[in-house]
Amino acid sequence: MGTPSYEGKQVYMGLDVHREFFVASCICDGVVVKRCRMPGTAEAVMSLVSKEFGGASVRAAYEAGYSGFWLYRKLVTAGMSCLVVHPASIEVSSRDTVKTDKRDSLKIAQQLAAGRLRGVRVPTEEEEQRRLLTRTRDQLMNKKRRVMVRNLLVSEIHQPL
Repeated sequence: MGTPSYEGKQVYMGLDVHREFFVASCICDGVVVKRCRMPGTAEAVMSLVSKEFGGASVRAAYEAGYSGFWLYRKLVTAGMSCLVVHPASIEVSSRDTVKTDKRDSLKIAQQLAAGRLRGVRVPTEEEEQRRLLTRTRDQLMNKKRRVMVRNLLVSEIHQPL
C-alpha cells in the first residue's frame, strides 16, 4: 500500500512552536493525517510539507509568542500560507485541564480547519526592531529600579540602631 496522495487537497497544519523544536498536527478532510515533532526551523516545516503533502495546499498556524514573527516571514516567503494567532483566541474547553504540545498543535489545526482562527497583524521587520528597542529599554529600566530598591533595603537593614 503506497503513501496517500494529497494532490489538490487542503491540509491544515497546527504548530506548537518552541525554541528548539516544533510539534505539528496536520488535518486533511477532517482527519488527522500527520503528527510529529521536528527541529525548530522553518526549513524543517517546509521539508515536512514537501515530503508528506506534495501537490496539496497547506495552511499553517501557530501562536504568537516569544519567538516573534520570523517563522511566519520564512514560510510566507517560501510560498506557504501561514497565520499567527493570539493565544487567547484559541478556544479551550473548561474540562481540558491537561496541556501538552501535541494537544495544543491539534487544537490549532482543528480550529484552523474549521475557520475559527483569525490572525494577528504581523509587523514589518522594521516595526519589530523598533518595538524591540523600546522593550529592551523598559526591561533595563525595571532592572535598574529593582537593584536600587534592593540596595536601599539592604542599607536600611545594616544601619545601626
